[in-house]
Amino acid sequence: MNTMSLMKSLLLPLSAAVIATGCASQDSGESAAATDTATATDTATETAPATADVMPAEAAVASITGTMDCGHCGYQATASCAAALQTDDGVVWILEGVAEDSELFTERYDLGTVTVKGTQREEDGLHYMTVASYEVVPAPEGEAHEG
Repeated sequence: MNTMSLMKSLLLPLSAAVIATGCASQDSGESAAATDTATATDTATETAPATADVMPAEAAVASITGTMDCGHCGYQATASCAAALQTDDGVVWILEGVAEDSELFTERYDLGTVTVKGTQREEDGLHYMTVASYEVVPAPEGEAHEG
């Protein structure tokens, strides 16, 4: 059975159940809009399979500032070399979407303080940021970047 056939075989009975439940709640005198929405959401959540076509809600863009280094050599947070930064509160962020020929990767030991904007996630106790943009924070006059 191909994926489309499987989806149709699962969605048709689900649709009928949602419609039948919505009609039953209207007959009982409950608020149709609130009940239909809750019932449809509950039923879909409990019975519908996850599909690749369902996209997660867009993550909010955040901004973090910290000291750049290698996620492996400097912060011992990754299994291999990666661009990473540590914020003032001690959290190490592994920067994703950074090409090995980009400034963030090739100059990670020497950039010093960087502000990165992007979307954040946490997985297995590690913090990740998919980089949308970044800016190297200039060192105070007369001081070199740490690194």
